[in-house]
Amino acid sequence: QALFAENEEPSGRQRVVKLQLQPRWRAVPVYAAAVVAFAMLSVGVISGYILFAHGNVANNGSREVLSELSSKNAGNAAISDVRFVSTGEKSGEVDFSFNLIRRYEMKGSLDDEHVQKILAFALANSDNPGVRLRTVGVLGSSASVKPDKQIVDALVKAVKTDDNAGVRREALLSLMRFPFDNTTKDVLLFVLQHDKNPGMRVAAVNFLSGKESNEGMRAVEGKGIDPRILDVLKESSSSDQNRYVRLKAADMLKQFKEL
Repeated sequence: QALFAENEEPSGRQRVVKLQLQPRWRAVPVYAAAVVAFAMLSVGVISGYILFAHGNVANNGSREVLSELSSKNAGNAAISDVRFVSTGEKSGEVDFSFNLIRRYEMKGSLDDEHVQKILAFALANSDNPGVRLRTVGVLGSSASVKPDKQIVDALVKAVKTDDNAGVRREALLSLMRFPFDNTTKDVLLFVLQHDKNPGMRVAAVNFLSGKESNEGMRAVEGKGIDPRILDVLKESSSSDQNRYVRLKAADMLKQFKEL
């Protein structure tokens, strides 16, 4: 589960975003922790919860849990959803699972790779489309951001697999803000071929036909044009269910032939 809420200060300049992700911690041997954190952006504050996820706790792990609960920040930690698998009446061992939630705040720039990775984790793991939509918007809110591979991969995955068209569109628009490269090209072609939402295909064909995209393609491809682009445009011009996409694809084919 995840929560993502945004509040605006009276000045209208500060954004406060709350993010909560809740995976589960399993209390059996071998300890592992997955971090979901909070980032306070340069334009505002992101507050979140870290949940130690899908980990298993034995002797050392239980001491770490107690350390978390007895630390000076214990007021920000909580255990919930305790479930007993085995009460250990015969073996003397108890097997149970629980959620350990801890609240953190972190201040940083969108250029900070740690902030980027936290938001990428939120995008990839939240089951709340509102959270994913807002996270994608934050990731793509600054054209000056130079995302690492994890950010790009998270956006590409959102474009290709998210079941919410709004999230897919926002992820596509975020990728379009970055310099055109082979990843951008592949995503645009994927959308034209496979996305069932006409708005997504319109956005893809519009960007592919734009000046920046054409210049980017020339930089990536050299003088030639990737045959895949021509094949996809040919297919779209003849069989896309959206008339605008068909006409735009046909117009692009004509332009490429004149190069």
